[in-house]
Amino acid sequence: MNRSELGAALRALRNASGREAKAVARGAVMSASKLSKIETGKLGPSADDVDRVLTALGVPEDVKSEYMDAARAAATEATAWRLIQRAGLHKAQRQLRPDEVADGTTVVGSPSSSSTLPSLVLRMWQQLDVRPGQRVLEIGTGTGYSTALGAHHLGDGNLTSVEYDPVVGGAAASAIKAAGYAPRLIIGDGLRGDPDGVAYDRLIATCSVRYIPVPWLHQVKPGRPHDRPPRPTLALLPGEERPSGIDPEIIDTWAGSWVAQLAAPSAERMGVGAEQILWDVSTGSQSRTTPRPDGGWTVVQRGPARLWDQVETAVRSWQAVGEPHQEGFGITVSAARQRVWIGTEGGPGWDLPI
Repeated sequence: MNRSELGAALRALRNASGREAKAVARGAVMSASKLSKIETGKLGPSADDVDRVLTALGVPEDVKSEYMDAARAAATEATAWRLIQRAGLHKAQRQLRPDEVADGTTVVGSPSSSSTLPSLVLRMWQQLDVRPGQRVLEIGTGTGYSTALGAHHLGDGNLTSVEYDPVVGGAAASAIKAAGYAPRLIIGDGLRGDPDGVAYDRLIATCSVRYIPVPWLHQVKPGRPHDRPPRPTLALLPGEERPSGIDPEIIDTWAGSWVAQLAAPSAERMGVGAEQILWDVSTGSQSRTTPRPDGGWTVVQRGPARLWDQVETAVRSWQAVGEPHQEGFGITVSAARQRVWIGTEGGPGWDLPI
């Protein structure tokens, strides 16, 4: 992560708070000039800077404390970036944890994580085909159920599990200990694998990814390092309009959203139903759909990548073969490319960005 990304995160936090930069600087006991340098990427904030800014933005102490211990233990730019991002999203999107919801209350929104069906967890471990004595890296500790199964099968010393959310990871650690196991547990960014760069025989991931992160391949097979592109604040801008050839709601379905992500892997999807927004941060391209009063939908696109064109083509290819579930897809990974296909390797497919 570079300093411009840190600045973008700080700007997003400032915007979420509804405060001007000078007010944030005063509240953080920080000069406006220093805040400006952080926002423009000329200066990277320390862990103490992050702490003061979160306090000035009004982030609750119980939320802030979830992240600050990790920041002080490893006060790197990447750590500061993720602390800012997580705390900002927590505040702006009103994320809820299970113990914050009263019994019988209906919660509206999209889950950031969920407990995997136990039978699916077992099937994943079976497909991993791991043998006694082999070492496994698990990405996504979650509830700890999968981790405990792995520790039971392999022994504590042969399993390492990485969890991004410190609260989830803490609860999992307690549950795993209560079950009588003690594998190596790490709070960190699973996309980067084991921070110590240890080599493993197998890797199992219980989280979703847009492509196979290259650090994973590096820790199981040789690979190359990779970083995410910067993420500025989204501003919807005018562009070229045309009718949409598909119903935008199709990408609200599990399989439809999967196909759309394959078609535009660098794009972030927002919106819902007939009003979808696709945004490719790396190129500045964006597409958005709206329903038309007389029926059908309009899509507005701008930027070098015509995101909705890519999604339409992919969705039509998927529909042409009967809209199969994700189980009907496969993936081929080589040193030169990663390709997801439908049915067989020669069927319709998409290269993943590596």
